[in-house]
Amino acid sequence: MAGHRLAPRNFTPFLMKFIKNTLLAGVPFGLFMAVFFAFMRPGPIGLAAGLIGGLFFGLIMAGFVAYQRRKTTAAKPVFPGEELLHDGPANHFRNGEGVGGWLYLTNRRLFFRSHPLNLQPHETDLPLGEIATAAPALTLGLIPNGLVVSTATGASERFVVEQRKSWSTAIAQARTVLAS
Repeated sequence: MAGHRLAPRNFTPFLMKFIKNTLLAGVPFGLFMAVFFAFMRPGPIGLAAGLIGGLFFGLIMAGFVAYQRRKTTAAKPVFPGEELLHDGPANHFRNGEGVGGWLYLTNRRLFFRSHPLNLQPHETDLPLGEIATAAPALTLGLIPNGLVVSTATGASERFVVEQRKSWSTAIAQARTVLAS
């Protein structure tokens, strides 16, 4: 069973990401629920119930993200003759659905693979030579976690990613290297 444990040096980044995801999901939801429950049951009990519910929701979401990260990392696609430059969890907007999955950047392509728990599971493969721009964007015009990838044909693909500026920079650098 020793192969299934996290090495001590790998545990700290995992724990920090878990705590960050818990807070990112739990705090906004907890604040919303605290206000909601305060109207339903005025006083400190309503506020406390909302905050506890938010924390619980955050823990569940962080656990789901950690599970998906582990599962997806184990099932990375093989890109023969290509170098993996950047990867991470992402949602790809397709026909009104934010399809959850994993985004990969190699020295030749941007590739999205959804996880099977979606209504529209799919893969999207964008060769770097067909990408015109990749720019950070606001999701729903408000949340700073979007990435818009435009192709030379004028098509546009929208993603939700962590560190959107890193993604746009990495894609631009990979395109520059490919073109040279």
